[in-house]
Amino acid sequence: MSKPEQHLNMFELFALATTQWPPLPSLIRYFDDYDERYRSIKCPQSTNCWDVRINGRDEYIDFSWAEEGMNTVLKHWVADGLLTGRRCNAMNSYLGEFRSWWFGTDSDLFIQLLKTRPDQLPSFWVSGIMPTLLGKSDATAIKSLLRFLCRRNFAEWHPAYTQTVSALPTPHRDLYGRIRSGECFIPAEHQLVFANKLNAVSKRMNSKPNSNLLSINDLKSYCILSLCFQYGLRPGQIARISKSDIRIFETGAIHVAFPLMKQRKDSSRAIRRIKREWCILFRAYKEHAPSPPIKFFDFTPSEVSQTVRTITKALAGKTYTAGDFRHTASQRLVDSGASAVSVAEFLGHSTLTAGSVYYDTSTNQAELVNKALSISPIYSTIHQVAHTRTLSRYALERTSEEKIVGGMPHGIPITGIGKCMVGQPNCQLNPIFSCYNCRHFVALNEPQIHTAALKDLRKVARSFFDAERLTNATPAFLQLQETLNAIERTLTDLKCLKPRG
Repeated sequence: MSKPEQHLNMFELFALATTQWPPLPSLIRYFDDYDERYRSIKCPQSTNCWDVRINGRDEYIDFSWAEEGMNTVLKHWVADGLLTGRRCNAMNSYLGEFRSWWFGTDSDLFIQLLKTRPDQLPSFWVSGIMPTLLGKSDATAIKSLLRFLCRRNFAEWHPAYTQTVSALPTPHRDLYGRIRSGECFIPAEHQLVFANKLNAVSKRMNSKPNSNLLSINDLKSYCILSLCFQYGLRPGQIARISKSDIRIFETGAIHVAFPLMKQRKDSSRAIRRIKREWCILFRAYKEHAPSPPIKFFDFTPSEVSQTVRTITKALAGKTYTAGDFRHTASQRLVDSGASAVSVAEFLGHSTLTAGSVYYDTSTNQAELVNKALSISPIYSTIHQVAHTRTLSRYALERTSEEKIVGGMPHGIPITGIGKCMVGQPNCQLNPIFSCYNCRHFVALNEPQIHTAALKDLRKVARSFFDAERLTNATPAFLQLQETLNAIERTLTDLKCLKPRG
């Protein structure tokens, strides 16, 4: 039998099979989970391009690339998925993956696959199909199509063989490779940049609540950044937040509800509390944002993703994604000692296993506690340490009182650690915590003073760590850690730097 005849017979078999199936409905209804409404595909049998709405954008499902007979099978496959509750974007992705595999390999291979007896399927799959697969996604699409053919009793396929198809192996892909390598985690110094910027903008907004200090687009960007930073929300979750999901209380607190996504129950939603200092951003945006759109940000998921990339590049000089924030927030929880249940709840996972990879990449418990001793959410902004000078006790005693750094954090007296070149009355930052990283700070060249400050601040951090671990994992919780690290670097620098009077 020649190759064209072999193709013709198979496509004729496709055409014959579809005539025995129930015809496609004249109207296919599917649920648009972005706009939260049902939509319809009209006349699916007579057109090879189905107009659909996916994630807030007009798109189409294209069947025109497949030959006659086969494209009808594919239409039934996609329609079956939509009518049984599969998301439109999932079925469109399946079709796209199958198309890429179809054009990337010999089409005879798929025909041989369909002619393979189910009892011989596993061996043929491993020897003939697996080498042609690019990854897990196209394997999943092919298996989905095969299961559909089983349910429709295509040729020798039978519903009893669906379990055999589901058990077929897929190319190994380390879903958590970037987590294990650490490349998806945002460095602490860049986390501080984002937290500091949100704190600074919020402070400015609070100082002048009735003025338009920021444009609507800037407010929107900072609100999105805060949701990524604080709770690691996905772009799809942020884009699906509606105006009714933002609840503002008389106390000034703000709660936001969002869909969990990737859950069996589409209605599953979670509620989170916005960090109090950043609530002003949401209030200002809600007050000044245009009223017609139903969605709070009026952004599609792709636009949210682009916003995150743009603002991180502008603030930190490096592009980060919403996924990077999600992984980083999860790792912060684990590193601060949160339980697996807390991590699963934070991520919106239905099982405890998905978050276990963060424990695998974390250090041992003793190191976690020591690291946690360097973290707290209540302190002011930190910049990278840049010490070039030290000060003698004699010179410090002859310094004016307003330039001697000191304070009472949580009732702990800390004073005489060094000199501020501009004077504390002219500084808007909290001394003690900001001075060690400030270019205007000149440290006293007596290590025992800084050692005592380090010990006292660790007591403060420990009290926060013991009181509430989830609070200790909040974004600003990193700030005291960097402060204590800066004190340790100061102690190291004192060993080699010469004092200046």
